[in-house]
Amino acid sequence: WLLIAWISSMKTTWKFQSVSLKAKMPIELKVSIPNLSAIKAVFDTAPAKMTLEISEAVKKTIMKIESNVKKEAPVNKKAGGGTLRQSIRSQMTGIASGFVEAGAKYAGWVEGGTRPHIIQAKNARVLASRIGGTKGGGQYAIFGKTVKHPGTKENPFFQRGIDRSEDDITGYFSNVLKKVFS
Repeated sequence: WLLIAWISSMKTTWKFQSVSLKAKMPIELKVSIPNLSAIKAVFDTAPAKMTLEISEAVKKTIMKIESNVKKEAPVNKKAGGGTLRQSIRSQMTGIASGFVEAGAKYAGWVEGGTRPHIIQAKNARVLASRIGGTKGGGQYAIFGKTVKHPGTKENPFFQRGIDRSEDDITGYFSNVLKKVFS
């Protein structure tokens, strides 16, 4: 924005005064900028146009990231999964700002993995898991009061979705510059 303010205050001709070290006398330089009024007009209108175009580019960006993150999100089809994928959403939060999030409470653990840890029964005497997911009927695997979980390998689905969006995002913002300055 500094550049825009600078060009808005330009004059078609400037006079500079300097002192020549050899002659020790003032030297006057004149600088003329051809088509300055046209350049000034573009910069004078650019802030409003730029904000509008950037906001549209941000909207396209978060929608593209949301779409690609959903494509990368793991789904446990055997257990009737899809909760993680369904929790991914994007939203504009203001002019030229927005976010993409995976709202499932375990999303961070999937993205970054977990270290080995101990799981203890809290609201039951033992830890148990339904066999075959939600469709397994009344059969359970019983594990005991505590389990040493080996940890989970990271699955950076969110980062992959962002990486997959990079070329499109670059294009959105390149188009902003083309639209604003053409």
